Amino acid sequence: MTDQLDRIFVEVCYDSNTHDVKELFDAVASATNGLGDRVTVTHDRPPRIFSDQELEDRFLNLFKTAERYREGLEAKLGVRLFTDPRLVYLTVISTFDDIERYKAYHLEKPYRDRSDAVKRSAFLTKWIVKIGPYQTVFDREDDPRDIRPALANILFALAVSTVNICIDCKKDFKLSEITAHELCYDLLYRRVNEDALLAVFQKLVHVLNGKKLIEVRS
Repeated sequence: MTDQLDRIFVEVCYDSNTHDVKELFDAVASATNGLGDRVTVTHDRPPRIFSDQELEDRFLNLFKTAERYREGLEAKLGVRLFTDPRLVYLTVISTFDDIERYKAYHLEKPYRDRSDAVKRSAFLTKWIVKIGPYQTVFDREDDPRDIRPALANILFALAVSTVNICIDCKKDFKLSEITAHELCYDLLYRRVNEDALLAVFQKLVHVLNGKKLIEVRS
């Protein structure tokens, strides 16, 4: 986040045909003069929750992670992959646009309160699967009916998401084979939106923290 400060936004509406913009700016600046450099008068929308530098850092981190993971995926799936940096960038921007909207709507202090791993995992999974930063290289001898290339971005999304949860929960884990298989199937063939993904990853966190998901009636 840009900082740990609470913020107050004041919106001034005006008719550009009847009001002088400079006079309005001067009036606002004069009214808030006693607050010093804590006040920013701008003609643009309020500052974003995530700064450009933060987004650039997250892009570089995700791109490097994708490159490291790519070699293992190529060996596992038997396909050739190319990590497209433009699609990684679009994935990051789309993910944090979603997180920003979520924080602005649901959190009382969106600039200060940190989003947790559940939100990051859900929105990262949504956009990695949707945009597909891994592109496959198709050879003439490849079987066009082979679905393994379609799994590359899904497996990467699940790997990134589980790492996020591991770090937040301070517990190392991996998805069981059956759980990974079911999630891959759902993400490939079913319509799974961010709300469903939020629920899935929240349940994973509950299990990691020892919370019961069900109680068996006697």
